[in-house]
Amino acid sequence: MREFVGVKPSCDLFFSPNLKREALIFSRIAISNLGKFLIVANASKAEPLELLARELERLLESGMVFELEAQQSAQDISDKEYREVRSAVNQLAKEASNATSKLNEELIKRGIDFPVAINRKDEFSLQVATATATAFDAEINHARCESIRLRLLYQMDAYPSLSLGELLTPKTKVDKTETVNIAINALPIPDETTSWEQIIEYRSDPDSQGKFLDLRHWMNEVARGDLTPIEVEEKLEHLISKYQRHMKLHRMKTNTGTLETIVTTGAEVLGDLVSFKWGKAAAALFSLKKRNIALLEGELTAPGSEVAYIVKANETFIG
Repeated sequence: MREFVGVKPSCDLFFSPNLKREALIFSRIAISNLGKFLIVANASKAEPLELLARELERLLESGMVFELEAQQSAQDISDKEYREVRSAVNQLAKEASNATSKLNEELIKRGIDFPVAINRKDEFSLQVATATATAFDAEINHARCESIRLRLLYQMDAYPSLSLGELLTPKTKVDKTETVNIAINALPIPDETTSWEQIIEYRSDPDSQGKFLDLRHWMNEVARGDLTPIEVEEKLEHLISKYQRHMKLHRMKTNTGTLETIVTTGAEVLGDLVSFKWGKAAAALFSLKKRNIALLEGELTAPGSEVAYIVKANETFIG
């Protein structure tokens, strides 16, 4: 099974800094322009950015996060999609650079900084916002481009994690990238009390791994269809609701049967053990084991079981 990797544009870190949710679905996360982001964040006087920089540095050391290496040029990769996205990135980056250069000159002339210019909400604010959106769009497409490169050159199952992507580049039909991001948005956002050790423990659990493979298969199947992003979101919500309702009923039946077994056989088992009637005692005890097996079977056959990973994650980290 290929490694499932997320590629996150560093501009996303300003708006969606919680990497723990992405870590619930991706085995590792590549961040574009991570070095530049760390320089800006460490130089910032804003405490949230400083804390985020320290967290990223720790994750970089552990290998959970990695910085994208110097990319090969488009000429070295013949893939059509890669070359098209790479061309779009170059064009957007050029537009953003030209706009930013002019805006910086204007900011110096006016004696104001970027936040002040944005908050004034005048014509110049609109120019600043437009240039910023172009720069973000360039970085988002860079993440898409790098995902393709990782798939082609390193056989990673890589997809961009885009909090801003649907705002800047909305699509009418889902592909694997949109499907992955819809699944990410359905996952819980672990709070600051949730440690990275808990995230790793959750992902390493065999039951979680099995459920994740089901979810991964579902994402592949949906991406091959002809659905819009809204339709995929509605389909996901429906499957989650269906699975939760089924498991609630199934657990009620299983728990009732287990309680009945304990009450009706408890005294009998004790008596049989004392009188060495091992066969009958063992049969009664193993009936409890069968109840647990029935619960597992119910999970496997439950409608919507392909999205059980999301349900389990929400139960684990939200309750």
